[in-house]
Amino acid sequence: MSRLTFVGWLKLELVRMSGGRATSLHKLAIQAQEDNPRLAEPLLLFAMETGAAARLMSYISDRQIEGEYREILELCRNGSILELEEDEESNLPWSYQKLLSNWRSAEGKAQRIENSKRLRLERSLQLMKEKHVTNAQVYQALRLNPGNTNAYLKHRDTSKLSLENTTRIMKYLYEV
Repeated sequence: MSRLTFVGWLKLELVRMSGGRATSLHKLAIQAQEDNPRLAEPLLLFAMETGAAARLMSYISDRQIEGEYREILELCRNGSILELEEDEESNLPWSYQKLLSNWRSAEGKAQRIENSKRLRLERSLQLMKEKHVTNAQVYQALRLNPGNTNAYLKHRDTSKLSLENTTRIMKYLYEV
């Protein structure tokens, strides 16, 4: 399972928020100043994390955005916003605090899904043993891929099934 990085997440957010119209720092800066001010915060954080903050500043002509950027850069001492202490973080404008909160939620999402799959697997195996249900009965009844289902149930490989399918298996076993 690949781990989502802060830079990767910011890039995804920029693409999502720009409607996929722009990918270059310069184009995103123009878009943030002209018709999509929501891009301003993630754009600055992306530039900071990739070492392009000075270049981004050269593209900014809007005084309000420029002032906000300078304030954030000073607060972060031109480093990473993730390195801020908790009390320094509370000095951030609300929009930046919200971005960090969203990142922390996204960062832990993969692990939460993995934990949910593991819990469903353990309960499913317990139910299969109690009710004498075979792997074949499960994948035939639910029309799941036999190889992936066996990898999940026999070899405990949670990467082979989605959370939705692991839930379907567990529900089926409760109903059998």
